[in-house]
Amino acid sequence: MDLNEAVSRVGVHYDILSKQLAEKKLALKQFDEQIQLHKKSTEIFKLWLNNMMNESLNAIEPIVTSGISSVIDDQSIKFKIDRLMKNNRLIFKFNIENDGVSGDPMKSFGGGVVMVASFVLRVVIMSKIGNGGLLLLDESLNALANKYIDNASELMRKLSQETGINILMVTHNDKFIDGSDVSYSCDKDDALIISKVL
Repeated sequence: MDLNEAVSRVGVHYDILSKQLAEKKLALKQFDEQIQLHKKSTEIFKLWLNNMMNESLNAIEPIVTSGISSVIDDQSIKFKIDRLMKNNRLIFKFNIENDGVSGDPMKSFGGGVVMVASFVLRVVIMSKIGNGGLLLLDESLNALANKYIDNASELMRKLSQETGINILMVTHNDKFIDGSDVSYSCDKDDALIISKVL
């Protein structure tokens, strides 16, 4: 093989490699553009999701506050949801505020407030996600003072009518019977006896 032929072969290989390099650079540029597009799409999705979450949370706070206020009507109680970042995760912390004092509802306030807030949250969540039409409550408002039972019964009736969610409640408090559409009494001596009260 002579020098001219060798140079010619090197030239051909150079042209082939140059063409392949140009193709790879173009593919790399297109891939980089796709990465940038995915990053922007992810940012937009995160913003949209964050806005939707904030709208939902901002809508839930006044609903729960209104529910608590309609039952415990002699105090100025507000329900708040704090949003915190922890370990790169969004954490929600419930707070109850009463006359300017704020705290964890499980530690700072009576059980009645917690139970009413919990009940309203369950109804709101069931309504938002369309999760069935039946809410089962087992002594869920047993820590509520008797003076608030009529208000709680009215709230339960109102939320049931507005959301279409039926509420089946087990209770030992006879005051709830007056606020119910249908009541059953269960007695167990030798055998279980169920009788319709209303």
